[in-house]
Amino acid sequence: MFYVWCTVAAVLSFFVSLAACGYILLRLPTNYFVEHSKPKLAWPTDAAGWALRIGKNVVGAAILTAGVVMLFTPGQGILAILLGLMLIDFPGKHALVRRLLSSGKVLAAANRWRAKFDKPPLEAPPHAGA
Repeated sequence: MFYVWCTVAAVLSFFVSLAACGYILLRLPTNYFVEHSKPKLAWPTDAAGWALRIGKNVVGAAILTAGVVMLFTPGQGILAILLGLMLIDFPGKHALVRRLLSSGKVLAAANRWRAKFDKPPLEAPPHAGA
């Protein structure tokens, strides 16, 4: 019975993370990766702010983990890794996400998904070294 519950949890988390990836990708502004200013992180000052920040990082870690699994199983692994990294807070995050997205295949996959829902394509970030 334990294995059945583990399988159900794995399948459920797969579909939830896939839906979350799609939702986040559709909500991004088209110029999210080309803006020259680094996003400013506002540190929470109250318990609710800390809870939201911790929750966002936990969800990001789960999506990142699902993305790594999807590299070896059916699914959009690279997109899930990209979106998981976008949710987690760590130094150099924005540069890493821009470098991943500067791959033509990743950007094309993201823009195909956005086109299915009549969203404008994401603008290509400058080269990773720029």
